[in-house]
Amino acid sequence: MRRTLTVLTLGLVLGALLMAALPGGAVGQSLLLGQRNSERVVTRLDTKGGLRIDGKRAGSPPLILNPIDWATPPMEVNSNAKVVNLNADLLDGRDSASLRHLIAHDEETNIADNINWSPSVRTITTTVPGTLLMSGTVNFYNNKATADWVDCMFKVNGAVLDWTRMTVYVQPYQRAICHSTGIWFVATGDTTVQFITAGLSVASIEADNGTWWVLFAPD
Repeated sequence: MRRTLTVLTLGLVLGALLMAALPGGAVGQSLLLGQRNSERVVTRLDTKGGLRIDGKRAGSPPLILNPIDWATPPMEVNSNAKVVNLNADLLDGRDSASLRHLIAHDEETNIADNINWSPSVRTITTTVPGTLLMSGTVNFYNNKATADWVDCMFKVNGAVLDWTRMTVYVQPYQRAICHSTGIWFVATGDTTVQFITAGLSVASIEADNGTWWVLFAPD
């Protein structure tokens, strides 16, 4: 009887030791460094000093998050504060090359007198569908005693966008600003864009300076 109790007691002790050594053996056990730990309930760490992980091996990331499927976010935060030096490959599934950015710009501060301003045609190549946002401004000066009307507008793929045509009335010996904006929906491929003026009189109106730009916003 005593021998049976001794064997039974030894078995219970060994079982307890084995359970303590196995990762995830029971809720409340300590994490085992260098081994695989598993648990079915949430593990929570409350600390006033924060948690810091220092990587000690080059080329090995200090923190690896592997969700069970691609639809599961790898982490969750409760703050919208900026995280310094946090980089990401994609934003809402898009690479930075497809995000909205300045893709065309022209500026001239000494436009030739008495001619319509016609900056270079810009070819814009898009790899995803989206919208071109256009804005252009040109300054006019009337150096004669007769007032006149002048226009500014955008051309896309060689055709004038009539809804972008803006007309200003320039008084004698006065300056005026013509400003135009427009949008154009694009698919993929090449689109040509140009900002131009029209109606300048050789005897009267001069364009002093102008600038225009185009932004691309993906759908």
